[in-house]
Amino acid sequence: MDFMEWFFALPFRHKIFIAGNHDNCLYEANIEELPNGCHYLCNSGVEIENIRFYGVPLFMEDIISGNYDANIRKIPETDILITHQPPFGILDLDGKTHYGDKFLLEKAVKIQPRFHLFGHIHASYGTEKSGNTTFVNASVLNENYEFSNNPVIFEI
Repeated sequence: MDFMEWFFALPFRHKIFIAGNHDNCLYEANIEELPNGCHYLCNSGVEIENIRFYGVPLFMEDIISGNYDANIRKIPETDILITHQPPFGILDLDGKTHYGDKFLLEKAVKIQPRFHLFGHIHASYGTEKSGNTTFVNASVLNENYEFSNNPVIFEI
């Protein structure tokens, strides 16, 4: 079963996904006609039951071209921010190196979403509260790409 079949079959009324650095097949993809309640966020947002969600993918092409930083600057005020990359210094440590993005940290501090959800840095799974924002590194894989962490469940 591929990701989309699995994702669409999940028993939830609403499902949201973004692309990560291993999802290059979605770069510049035109995703249309998703089942009701399924939302692909690519530098875009959706409002569900008066809660604003905004998602920013991580494509290497955008990093190289500089579009990634431009996309971060365009993030509007939102209740739940979903990015693949973490903000700098928050659940972004692998070994002794912080792999988060400084522009993303500045934007998150400025807009103060209720939740900022991300993954990417498998070694920093967890939750951290700072100010009005709960940051969640929800990576279910460890550094060896083995399933080792439980999904993070929270109520909005």
